[in-house]
Amino acid sequence: TITFSEAVSGFGKTNLNVPHGTLSDLTSSEGGKVWTGTLTPAANTTAASNAISVNTLSGTADAAGNPATGSDVTSENYAVDTVRPALRASNAITLSERSLASGKTASVSFHFNTAVQD
Repeated sequence: TITFSEAVSGFGKTNLNVPHGTLSDLTSSEGGKVWTGTLTPAANTTAASNAISVNTLSGTADAAGNPATGSDVTSENYAVDTVRPALRASNAITLSERSLASGKTASVSFHFNTAVQD
């Protein structure tokens, strides 16, 4: 959500820099004072430090035609981790026993490249 000090028109996602993701088309509320979009993180990406920033306010103005101003405007940090866990290439599956007889059991372990949840 982006909030201006007064209502503006001509503002959109092309005015923003969105690292490691895409932003939906923005919708306005409160007569054009508040602009909202949905952030979708990039696939197969891990990036701990990201912030949406204004790259230009070109074409953005108030009702009187005054151009919008603002520099060094950024969002809070957001992290992106959309990389799927994978089984390690070597020793991905290990057995506690290599030879089993009737009535015996073995533990089977699966080794991933990152922590996974049940």
